[in-house]
Amino acid sequence: MQLKYIIRCATVTFLPLKKDFNEVVDTLAKENLMVGVGDFYGVRPLNEMKIDLDPGTIRLSFLHYNTMEEIEHLIAGLKVALG
Repeated sequence: MQLKYIIRCATVTFLPLKKDFNEVVDTLAKENLMVGVGDFYGVRPLNEMKIDLDPGTIRLSFLHYNTMEEIEHLIAGLKVALG
């Protein structure tokens, strides 16, 4: 019997509109949250939306946040960074 696994990970990409980009990234890092910054191979869509590729967008992956405690930590960190 051959097994196939399909793994899907919720990934959220966002661009802060009311706060400085780097300030948000730094705050999330200080809150011990893993974030990525860049174009994430989405150059064409970002160009179409007129989003500067440098720095790009901020990306969070729920691959690393599995438990309710981790998700609550993520939400609390986002409130601090974006609030």
